[in-house]
Amino acid sequence: MYRFERNLEFLHTKAGSSRSTIRQYSVNASARATAIETLLFNHTTAQWHDLHIPSKTQVTDHNASASNFIPLWAGLPQHKDAIDAVVRAFEHSGLLQAGGVLTTASTTGQQVGVNVFARLLCECERLCLRALGAYVLVK
Repeated sequence: MYRFERNLEFLHTKAGSSRSTIRQYSVNASARATAIETLLFNHTTAQWHDLHIPSKTQVTDHNASASNFIPLWAGLPQHKDAIDAVVRAFEHSGLLQAGGVLTTASTTGQQVGVNVFARLLCECERLCLRALGAYVLVK
């Protein structure tokens, strides 16, 4: 949703929409980014984790998974130090392999191949590699 709101903000700007419309998308995206960073980002692991709503705690009791890094593709975090930490965490996660990105570092026996859920892999891999490519270009 964050990336979607930023895209809509950009498109409305290019289309010449009213300032109030553009501002609303900007405000919504900023509020969502704050919520994502506050509730889901873990500074210790430098990853985004699921939130267990009843206990209001992050679910961090498993190995890394590609989905923990999807917010990087969306343009989060917004601070360079945090971006560097996330990229280091991704590099050390064991997910990045010669053939692409593993979906998870866990072996559960449910995978189609070695740590691969075929359908999810394609999207997670594409998004993670795209985010890392953008990071390298900016750096």
